[in-house]
Amino acid sequence: RGPLGPFFLAVLLSGWLGGWWPGLLATVLCTAVTAVFFVERTGFVICDIGDGIAVALFFVFGALTSWLCEVSRRRRLRLQAQEQDLLIGRAQLQESEERYRLLTEAQPGMVFTLRADHTVDYVNSAWVAFTGRTLQQLENDGWRDLIHADDRAAMIATISAPLERGEPHEVQVRFRRYDGMYRRV
Repeated sequence: RGPLGPFFLAVLLSGWLGGWWPGLLATVLCTAVTAVFFVERTGFVICDIGDGIAVALFFVFGALTSWLCEVSRRRRLRLQAQEQDLLIGRAQLQESEERYRLLTEAQPGMVFTLRADHTVDYVNSAWVAFTGRTLQQLENDGWRDLIHADDRAAMIATISAPLERGEPHEVQVRFRRYDGMYRRV
């Protein structure tokens, strides 16, 4: 009944690479070529009902394939756009984090930030110079033993609510220096 297999491959490639309209155009052209050159007909009437059904099914499946390729193509393009947006957002976040780090390193005061679960996620170089402890040495609650025992409970109570809400805050307590002496900061 004609070379419908290679023609269907042409429809599939056209639909996959170009979408609905190129796939539909390939379907129409392949259907016309098949009907004109490979099917026995009298004028515009196909003689064999089997050939007519095969050509009609080819057209239906070609159009359906073109539509499915278009849907797939749109999803692929949308995912590529979302991936591009994520890459741009990640680059902007890294740039923002770098600016934040540079700003906190440039100021003379100690800066350390806590997560909502009270673990330290950043310390600047002034903090390291004052306490003698790096971020890695402050794992979990290691920063708490640097606060004077008389100030510890009050500080935890003062910072808990702002940390849970994600709000910035400032508190002055006595921290232990690298030499063991406590200073109000």
